[in-house]
Amino acid sequence: MTVLVISPSMTVSEEVPLDPDGYLAKIRSLLGGPVNEGNYHRRVRMWTRDSGAAERNVMATALASAWLGRDLAAHYWLYGPVVLSGVDTDGRPQPCPPEAYRDVTALQEVFHELRTRWATTAPADDNDAWQQVLARALAAVPAVARTA
Repeated sequence: MTVLVISPSMTVSEEVPLDPDGYLAKIRSLLGGPVNEGNYHRRVRMWTRDSGAAERNVMATALASAWLGRDLAAHYWLYGPVVLSGVDTDGRPQPCPPEAYRDVTALQEVFHELRTRWATTAPADDNDAWQQVLARALAAVPAVARTA
């Protein structure tokens, strides 16, 4: 089972294979401890470390915001590395679905464009930077219904 890992530095890596029977232990290993499961997409789970991660994961927060169709950071940020896995309708683990790859690639392009723009025109502050990221993420990634 293939998963994607989004680091706080906005690098994305693919981890394969992940044994469906031992996926939770592997995700804990990837994140370095106990994990929380985030449900922002009906076919994808976002796994974060339960505690101890200090660095904001702007790309993962933007992705979750885009999937929800609203600003997740208005309530909380995702921190540390984030693992994306697929899930079926019964909640069983699955490989990361194609739309997760598509959406992460779209966000990588958004961040590349913004870094290029910010090289000559810096955002006014962190909030301005986040609002620019959010606006472009919402435009680049389709909102989807999440599981309840």
